[in-house]
Amino acid sequence: MFLPELVFGCHWLRQCRLRTTSRRNTGKVSGTQTELSSVTEHQFSLSAGEHHDQRTVTNADPPTVVPSSPNRIAAFIESRLRILLFALYAVGGLSFAGPAFWMFDNLTAFVPQYAGIAFLFAIGFGLLRSPRWAVAALVLAGAHALRLWVPGAEPAPIVGQSLKVVSANVHTSNREYDRFLRFVKSESPDLLLVTEVDDGWVDALEPLRGEYPHAVIEPRSDNFGIALLSRLPVDTAETVELGDAGVPTIVARVTLGEEPLTIIGTHPLPPVRSATARERNRQLAAVAQRAADDSFDVIVMGDLNASPWSPYFRALLREGRLSDTRRGFDLQPTWPAFFAPLMTPIDHILISDGLNVTDRRTGPNIGSDHRPVMATIWRRSGP
Repeated sequence: MFLPELVFGCHWLRQCRLRTTSRRNTGKVSGTQTELSSVTEHQFSLSAGEHHDQRTVTNADPPTVVPSSPNRIAAFIESRLRILLFALYAVGGLSFAGPAFWMFDNLTAFVPQYAGIAFLFAIGFGLLRSPRWAVAALVLAGAHALRLWVPGAEPAPIVGQSLKVVSANVHTSNREYDRFLRFVKSESPDLLLVTEVDDGWVDALEPLRGEYPHAVIEPRSDNFGIALLSRLPVDTAETVELGDAGVPTIVARVTLGEEPLTIIGTHPLPPVRSATARERNRQLAAVAQRAADDSFDVIVMGDLNASPWSPYFRALLREGRLSDTRRGFDLQPTWPAFFAPLMTPIDHILISDGLNVTDRRTGPNIGSDHRPVMATIWRRSGP
């Protein structure tokens, strides 16, 4: 929101610097001409026999030119941009060291912001005519932009029935029930995972029960209640604790076409301190193990409290033999919904190798601090 002001300010300072330099050069030329004229008159007076002081005369040093106010402002801005660029290099570098310290892992959530800010710095240095610093900022922006790039999934034939799934963190204290119900009715998913469900939300979901007769609901007074609502018959369902955080995870099996499909809905603790970070990491590892051991295709979804650039999220994909449905689509950030400049994707829908995704989107504001995510999933044909 401050980019137009920054660009205009830097351009104005550059023009002021050019005008000041031009006036300074003009002053130097005029001063030189005056000195030459004085020397000529002095020589003429000596030739006429006038009496002059025989003291040795030396030319005085040229006066010191004091930078104008616009130049001082430009130098001040440039120095501060350099300091901020160094800080951005440091923070971005620490985000690569996520496994070393839990706070470093949290820094991975803001890779898009690092890339965007570094690019703005490059523009600022360019307008201030500092090409080397502009290049340094562009290098940093490029390094983080490469982390954002995700190759698209290889196209594969799809067969059978599609399955539309939605995962929504409704936020326990959110009481805009009608807004959420309107969203669900407009999207009409086959499977709906709702996290942060308390008794109030259990009552709010009641109008959906006619359309979603199969449900597993585990309400809690904290932020870790969870519910799975399904149009499809649920063959088996259980609520389990994966890891040692003591929060529920729903594991259910439905039939898609003629083949069983396992649904894992989970919501780990947020990594706000070292203990909860360890518990989140263990829960993600346990989810990966559960997905890898399953005999059928698997969908994992929920607020995972981990960004796509977290090493623990990448381990979940690798160890669980899962793919991110966001692959091949855009960034699709989900949190914090109330402050767009810091939004990052921490709500996920992951699928095993036998599945394919043809549509992946984020939903509208539902009164929560998260945006919902949705995907249309098919089975792949062939091996």
